[in-house]
Amino acid sequence: GRGGAGGRGRGRKRALADVASAREDESADTGADAPTAPGGALTEAPGGGIGGGHEALGCCLGCLGDGAHARLQRLCARLSALDPEQVFQLQVDPREEPTYRFYIPVPLSFRDVRARLASRAYLCAPPVALQLAAAPTPTPSGVSGAELMREDVYLMARNAMVYNVSTASPFYRLAERLFKRAKPIIDSAVAREKALVASVAAEGAARV
Repeated sequence: GRGGAGGRGRGRKRALADVASAREDESADTGADAPTAPGGALTEAPGGGIGGGHEALGCCLGCLGDGAHARLQRLCARLSALDPEQVFQLQVDPREEPTYRFYIPVPLSFRDVRARLASRAYLCAPPVALQLAAAPTPTPSGVSGAELMREDVYLMARNAMVYNVSTASPFYRLAERLFKRAKPIIDSAVAREKALVASVAAEGAARV
């Protein structure tokens, strides 16, 4: 079968069907249904998703400095922990899946997310997912860092669901599980960041 959206080669060769089957019922805990389109591609989810718009907060997350960065580091760690099989930790090896890049123009893994996080790209820059647009996408102003990370995590799941089109595929099911488990975690982080940024902006306006 086809490889997953990311992860070590030996991990993709394991019998993940049994793993996914055993964990399938756990995804119901979140109560979130992964939005799908024909071919298994994720569509925009309520509150944000692939290529979704961003709500300006009136204050750049970069202005919040190390506190915002530390919160994003904790968020990334929580999201990465949702992949115990390590299917999404590294990009697909093209030597194992030579057709992968034909179907997936923007491969992404948690390693890439951590690299962007280390460079503080999520504080001020658009996510990898927004680079899929044919026209140049301006950097959103005052966008939540968690929203930017959400775009990339959703793209990661979408890649696996597009490449592994069969819903019976263990990799498709693992990607769907990743989306379902990540969504409430990221949504909660987005809400907290928006509240914090709004508070900082209000305090700044009060001092003017």
